[in-house]
Amino acid sequence: MPHPLLDDPFVALEIDQALAPYAEHLDAEQLEWARDQLAALLTDDSDGRALLDAAHPRQVDESGERLRPGMVPPGASNDREKVG
Repeated sequence: MPHPLLDDPFVALEIDQALAPYAEHLDAEQLEWARDQLAALLTDDSDGRALLDAAHPRQVDESGERLRPGMVPPGASNDREKVG
């Protein structure tokens, strides 16, 4: 059974690209084992997890709302003094 982290399209693509140079030298079972090992490393090893966290694309707010410079998001505190 494949490692659950491989369900993430970003991770699966990155691992497949990393293993691409070895595809003609390994059989399908060996490639699947290598994929699982790399996914486990990214999950279980603190350095691997840090690399994944740094490389993984962030969630993007697609609400359509845009803040202009100097605006404060709704619900956030405004530490500036009010004038007038």
